[in-house]
Amino acid sequence: MATILALSSTQALANAFTSLDPRSMSLGGAWVAATRPYNAPAFNPARLAGNPQIEGRRDDRAFSRAFGGIRLIDRDGFLDSLDRFQENDNQSRLKQSLDQLEARISDQSVTRQDLRAVFRTADELLDDYQSLSDKPLRLAASAGFNLGAPGERFGFGASIRQNAVVGMELRISQEDISQVRQVIDFIEVLMDIIDEEVIPPDLELPDVGDDLTSDFALRGAMVREVGLSVGARIPQQPRTYLGVNLKSLQIDTLDWETDVERARTENFELDDQRLIHADVNVDLGVIHELDDGWTAGMMVRNLIPRDYRTVLGNQVPLRPTFRGGLAWQNPRWTVAVDMDLNETVAIGFDPAKQYLAMGVEHRPLRWLSLRGGYRYERVLEEGNISLGIGLSSRRSHFDLALSGDAGDSFGAAMQFGVRF
Repeated sequence: MATILALSSTQALANAFTSLDPRSMSLGGAWVAATRPYNAPAFNPARLAGNPQIEGRRDDRAFSRAFGGIRLIDRDGFLDSLDRFQENDNQSRLKQSLDQLEARISDQSVTRQDLRAVFRTADELLDDYQSLSDKPLRLAASAGFNLGAPGERFGFGASIRQNAVVGMELRISQEDISQVRQVIDFIEVLMDIIDEEVIPPDLELPDVGDDLTSDFALRGAMVREVGLSVGARIPQQPRTYLGVNLKSLQIDTLDWETDVERARTENFELDDQRLIHADVNVDLGVIHELDDGWTAGMMVRNLIPRDYRTVLGNQVPLRPTFRGGLAWQNPRWTVAVDMDLNETVAIGFDPAKQYLAMGVEHRPLRWLSLRGGYRYERVLEEGNISLGIGLSSRRSHFDLALSGDAGDSFGAAMQFGVRF
């Protein structure tokens, strides 16, 4: 079982069709209207143009930024259940206790205490099975590089990102559960008769078997994305900016199903479990500057819907994501709110998502930014809190963010860049 967790950790690299950026993460994911030029290629290319005064200076210098992030989602406590399963080792204990019981029955020395020991171990194994079954684990990470030259009327950018997401789950079969229940029922019968009847020495006990029929499944995608972005002010509309991000994609779909006993890293061959697809897509963004520091934004990511097949005939979907946002900014403060306007199809056994994101950034000093945010997922009714910090000078910038909830999700991201 431990090798299952090791496998998911080595193969899961990122969220397949987005980026884990520290500033957006620390603001709860609110980035449509509050994004900065150095992250505009990923979050709203319209912000490559315009660039209002932030941090006491215009954000119009050419930039290069490298970033990386990771997020683990263990919504149903799979890791805790897996730890308990490994520590208890009830599967081996049940086989040993049945062998001992068979020997006691054979030499006519069986006692009620022997039966209780088998019953207790079988009951604990049944609890272990049920605690592990159909609990998805999702692991994501991201890395990339942005560069560009923003401007008042026009701005240009380029980016490269290596993204992926992998989900896994352990599916305990009804056959395995039925085998354990047969043991429990059989022992209950013996406990009813042991005080009144002699148990035959050649009695055949139920067999839990050496081969589990339960299986392990892993599914996801790794995506390499290369994009060229442009943002421009609309003629005759000095407060409205449009942006386009044209991108080339390489999508490696991952799909593996095997029995639990073979779910080990040495049995996983990447070339056998992936299909490679090449494609293109486009993101569109718009920003409109309102009065008194307010900005409204709209972003459509992955405008062209696609389905990418896996080696097992399943589909990894890519669907357009529509998001709107509103932000208020001045040299000291940024307050931002974003909302997904449609549900986003998730990858790797996770349900569809639709987020409401809120974030606040305070700049008490010109070189220091303090951030906090909250993200609410409407479908599962879950919340996530985030915190972050930014350190900057005229020539460089460093960002760090952490996010999490009550215990089943954790994320971290870091970014470093320079201005020219």
